[in-house]
Amino acid sequence: MRRSAVLTAPACALFVAATLFGASGAMAVPVTHDPLALTGTGSSPRSIAVGPNGEFYTANFGANDITAFDVTGSNLFLQQLGPLKAPTAIARDSSGALWTANSADHSISKYIPGHTTPSTIGLTITSRPTAITIDASHVSDPSDVVYTADSADNVVAKSTEAAGIITTNARWALLAPNTAPKGIVTDSLGNVYTANSLNSTVSKITPAGVVTDRFTEFSPGDGPDAITIDSHGMLYVANYSAGTVVKIDSTQPALANVVASYTLPTNAEPMGIAVDAHDNVYVSESGPNTVALIPAG
Repeated sequence: MRRSAVLTAPACALFVAATLFGASGAMAVPVTHDPLALTGTGSSPRSIAVGPNGEFYTANFGANDITAFDVTGSNLFLQQLGPLKAPTAIARDSSGALWTANSADHSISKYIPGHTTPSTIGLTITSRPTAITIDASHVSDPSDVVYTADSADNVVAKSTEAAGIITTNARWALLAPNTAPKGIVTDSLGNVYTANSLNSTVSKITPAGVVTDRFTEFSPGDGPDAITIDSHGMLYVANYSAGTVVKIDSTQPALANVVASYTLPTNAEPMGIAVDAHDNVYVSESGPNTVALIPAG
């Protein structure tokens, strides 16, 4: 099996090795992709969200903006969020609005494409919101429920929008100390999952706020930085330090649910991950400032 040792140019082909668990002996399967899009030097794309038609959006920590691309990776628009935001995460709600978690000024922002000014909602002054997601069990609801993971306080905040008014419970769920959650996603039943960078775990939180701190464990130092879920309930976790994407079956018991692991190219430093309507997986790689694609299946 071949794989690239070093990313030398945006046009070079990359190889992702998939190690399948549960079989008699591990089997490596090459998955080939090129960088799908370039976000710009110094942009540092920390998170990615995907729309219903394959369009996708990146939250660019270094540039304080959002970039939108069509399904081919061509740029659609760039939206500034304002100085000192440092957006670390992005999510798309049921109406097509884009939400970001802004770590520098302790806030979340909502941007409706076509409007010139994003709105900003402040959180607690000690918070460092590093991940954001929309409650998948509310997709047909006219109101949106937004969850934010706070890596400074080790908590999950819950914000509910109804009739244009947003109310927030800044300490809806308490995680274990020293977890530093940097990724968050919900499933179709309203369960919430966080990727915890400091202790290399995934936590599961029920709709009632009951926490299983160690739903999945990785090797110490792997640094899970983002998490997403596909239509079959499969979770995908981007491990920043390990340079891997790990696939987890959310229907399986705690600590017995890892399905596969995909090794990204050297220095990929994945910080964002998302799944589209066809279960293709998009990974924002902050090292080379690129977006990678792992095809469905």
